[in-house]
Amino acid sequence: MAAIVTSDWFGNCSTALVVINLLVMCMPYAGQSTSYANLVETLGTVITVIFMVEMVLKLIGLGCQGYWSDGWNQLDGSIVLLSIFDMIVTMLAAGSGVKLSFLRVLRMLRIARVLRLMREWQ
Repeated sequence: MAAIVTSDWFGNCSTALVVINLLVMCMPYAGQSTSYANLVETLGTVITVIFMVEMVLKLIGLGCQGYWSDGWNQLDGSIVLLSIFDMIVTMLAAGSGVKLSFLRVLRMLRIARVLRLMREWQ
């Protein structure tokens, strides 16, 4: 598993997913229909789940210490954990009428993954 998660193709897939995530985050607009908003939310959730799978694979392949000793994994792992928190709180509050606008700030932290792309730039 360590060979897989440290391979170039795995890293390239992760980079592509970061770009796709960035595009999905840019998709919402003022006055969007409910169905479009639901599509964007679903795409965001699917991407988050894929990032969770990536994190689990890396934890298995590198071990907990190996995973968390890398700065980029610390960033990605923290964002994944915040995303899990966001998803759980959103599910628990669904239909309760509670305003969760502060969770938008947590979602915007996902943009920090773009920093991962910068390490590839020469």
